Amino acid sequence: FMPGDKTANGSGNSKSEINCSEDFFLDNATNTCKPLCGAFETTAPRYKIEAKVIFSIAAVVGIVMSILFMVASWIERSVMFTFPSVLPLYSNIAIFVNTVVFIVPPLVGVSNTKMLCTSPDLLQAFNENTFYCQVQGVVGTYGALVVSFFTVLHLGLIFWGVFFPFHKQRHMKTGSRSRVYLHITCVATALILPVVPVATTLATGGYAITSSPPFACAPIDRISNLFTFELFISISLAVAGTLLVLTIWKLDKNMFSVAERKLLVIFSYIMLILVLFIASSIAARRKLDKYIAELTAYIFCQSSGVPSSDVCDRSGFEGFTVIVELMTIVEAAFGFYPAVLFIFVLNFRKLANISKKRSIGPSVASSSLQSSTT
Repeated sequence: FMPGDKTANGSGNSKSEINCSEDFFLDNATNTCKPLCGAFETTAPRYKIEAKVIFSIAAVVGIVMSILFMVASWIERSVMFTFPSVLPLYSNIAIFVNTVVFIVPPLVGVSNTKMLCTSPDLLQAFNENTFYCQVQGVVGTYGALVVSFFTVLHLGLIFWGVFFPFHKQRHMKTGSRSRVYLHITCVATALILPVVPVATTLATGGYAITSSPPFACAPIDRISNLFTFELFISISLAVAGTLLVLTIWKLDKNMFSVAERKLLVIFSYIMLILVLFIASSIAARRKLDKYIAELTAYIFCQSSGVPSSDVCDRSGFEGFTVIVELMTIVEAAFGFYPAVLFIFVLNFRKLANISKKRSIGPSVASSSLQSSTT
């Protein structure tokens, strides 16, 4: 952005006595200094580096492990492409698409500032959205809900088998019509229900940046987000937690197969993410109004330019950085999810046999695969 004429020292305007700070620009229309989107930092300086490091590591790990998971699933496709073993593969695809959308601009050399800032004025950019910001918000919201719903559905199937084993066996026979219908119902439920929060958010203003430098987009309308996306996430967590506790209570620890133990790790991880997300959302909602008030007061203090800006206090809104950092960790945790999913498809027994150079018969190998990955 080039919002105003620069003086020789790089700040202010040559036609005015007002000199703006380096992260502000002079608005010729109002003759006041305004925060420059992308340059002005709404968080503590340390967050800029932390966010880049965390997102970079999570993106690389997420992409690599997603690809490895899909390759391993293809190798073990006789098991992994069958229902319900295929459900983690659907979650992996959702995470993969989400990660790709987030990292494409940096990979092609386009800065987030150019893609996400609608205006040089940061306060104006907070209430507007770019096309990429809309895409990022939609994919992020939809992907998180898809993973949550597939987790609940998979837990529901395990719960069904534990509490009603004979009923499940009758309806889950290989090739049976009821098994096909159940597969279609699970996929349709997980793919269609997330459309509701996404459509509601788009209808109530869409997505916009919430910090600067911009890294991600969030719903503009907090009320609609509370009663759609956050409500769906909370319900998913409550249902998944209940099903998991009841299943563990019903089964003796010695009755868990290798596959079931792997699934417990996956389900525990995704529920930990959901708990952290809800906790960070509640904390952010409680302090958001104070954060906006402190930020607005600081910007107003800076509006008259230097040297009056020297007395402006940033500590009020920089205290919000802790909550933003927690949200960043939650978002990055979704990036590491494919690494946890990889445990599900990894056949440890088969790897041990290979490492010991032992050969096993086809029937035994098939039995081992079924017991460890189905």
